[in-house]
Amino acid sequence: MMAMDLLYQSYRINHSVAAVRVSHTAAFMAPRPLKAFDPPDAGLAPMSLSGHPQALADMATQLAGMAARFAEMATCLAVLAKQAAPPAAATAPDPNRFAEVSAALLARAGGGLSLTQGAGLLGVSRQAVHKRVKAGTLLGMMNGAGLVLPKAQFAGNNGRFEALSGLAQVLRLFKSAGGWAALQFLAERDPNLAATPFEALSAGRANDVVHAARAYLDLDEA
Repeated sequence: MMAMDLLYQSYRINHSVAAVRVSHTAAFMAPRPLKAFDPPDAGLAPMSLSGHPQALADMATQLAGMAARFAEMATCLAVLAKQAAPPAAATAPDPNRFAEVSAALLARAGGGLSLTQGAGLLGVSRQAVHKRVKAGTLLGMMNGAGLVLPKAQFAGNNGRFEALSGLAQVLRLFKSAGGWAALQFLAERDPNLAATPFEALSAGRANDVVHAARAYLDLDEA
């Protein structure tokens, strides 16, 4: 009889029954006592005291249901803990890989000129070239410790060189993306142009290149 009393007393202990909903937050149900699972007028208490088999079976069913709920709660909490875990540290960019890609892009653009070489080609000072790069009328990217100017952006006429017509309009669109992104667009064949943008600019198709650049950057998306 003492064992039956202890079993029923343990059945009455307050435990928290929780249902966890996995979303952006977890909401827990208010706790309720085990006796709340005792159906009204079922008479489990007196039956348990007398060792009634049906009372024991009903209590076992209720406890099994609670165990399933707690198992489900543990699973959900594990999912929440995984979601709340800090993201893995981002892999540092590989400088060797960047050097390979940048060298390949410059090769497609006819190679690169230093600031001094660009100034000599245009017949202006280094400071003037640097100002034009900052203003977005010439394309120049940091490569190591200095600026590099893609050769393909220059067109010669009677021994005098100047930036391709329409280049500044294109570079203005890449102000946020950066110079290397602009070079990637300009040096690679564009299906909308059936040519590289550098080639299209050289052919006087500035408006076509501007439209292609906008499509490349998804600037025309609603």
